[in-house]
Amino acid sequence: MIVEFAIGGIVAAVSIAFVLGYRAFCIPRPKKLEMPGRRWALLYRLAGGPRPTLIVLHSYSGDALTTAKYSGFLQAAIPRGFNVVVPEGVAREWHDTSDSSISDVDDIGFIASVAEKLIRAGIADPQRVFIAGISNGGMMAFAVVAARPDLFAGLGTISGGMPKHVFENFQLAKPMLLVMINGDADDVLPYRGGEVGSRDGFFRSIAGVEATAILFAQANGCDTRTEPRRSPMRDGRRHIERIDWDCPPSAATVVIKVIGGGHDVIGWRPPLQAFLGLPPRGPATAAAIVAGFVEVNATAASAAAR
Repeated sequence: MIVEFAIGGIVAAVSIAFVLGYRAFCIPRPKKLEMPGRRWALLYRLAGGPRPTLIVLHSYSGDALTTAKYSGFLQAAIPRGFNVVVPEGVAREWHDTSDSSISDVDDIGFIASVAEKLIRAGIADPQRVFIAGISNGGMMAFAVVAARPDLFAGLGTISGGMPKHVFENFQLAKPMLLVMINGDADDVLPYRGGEVGSRDGFFRSIAGVEATAILFAQANGCDTRTEPRRSPMRDGRRHIERIDWDCPPSAATVVIKVIGGGHDVIGWRPPLQAFLGLPPRGPATAAAIVAGFVEVNATAASAAAR
């Protein structure tokens, strides 16, 4: 009995050491990317380059380090050969407009300059820069892509929505992959669109999730004359409906609707699972968004090789 317990303890210790060693090998230590105006981002860079690069925007009241550790984007993207960059918002908030009457913080310019700096430094491949955002970060990602579509090859959001002012003026100069993961019972960012926050603090109006996807699908040259495919799925205990429009592969437009899901559909992993570096799994997690980026990356790499 004692021997078996000891052997079991040794096996467990070796397993944990192996996982920790694998994690340390796969996930590079972050470097602080200094930007003008005392702005900064965490850069998780793999050797060589330029590489496909993913910019991840944290949620309202979130921060770069916590998002890197727990959102799952880092653990899903790094093993696929992506660099990952996680910028820090001013006062843990993103401003999706540069209108000085709302804020003197130009987050659109900041995020665009991060991408441009990485491209100039030979870290990011200019044809393979992707952006993802969570909640307020997802709103910000839509604003950046609308302002600078030349910089990005794909966009993914979790519990995010397109700000109404972006929706009303949206024009996409080139096809771009979109993956949105939202709960249809979200009482913070309504699935069908509406007001977010309160007028005495953080306040926005957003467009509906499927209306946003249709807007992208039309810009992507997808067939929007017919109803999209609606495929029932499961993600653990969660019931999901995946909605796909008939689009070119590099411009896929996908909504992953978590039935009955609230604002917590991000699928954050427990701290121990995140500490061990275990990647997120399932069709309604960061891994699903990264999988879409991987397909676009492969297409771009193939085209460049020809």
